Amino acid sequence: MTSWMRVAAFEKARGPKELVRIEGAVHNDLYDKDEHVTPAVEKLDDFFAAHLVG
Repeated sequence: MTSWMRVAAFEKARGPKELVRIEGAVHNDLYDKDEHVTPAVEKLDDFFAAHLVG
């Protein structure tokens, strides 16, 4: 997904929402490169804990 597509999708999404950029990663790096997967999963965990846990 290109940068402008990511921003356009984010702007259309309803909240709560958070746009996160993993420095140095491209889309496919988030599947199997631990140095990028770990911070992405940590951000998801924080977001889910803040917004989905009752």
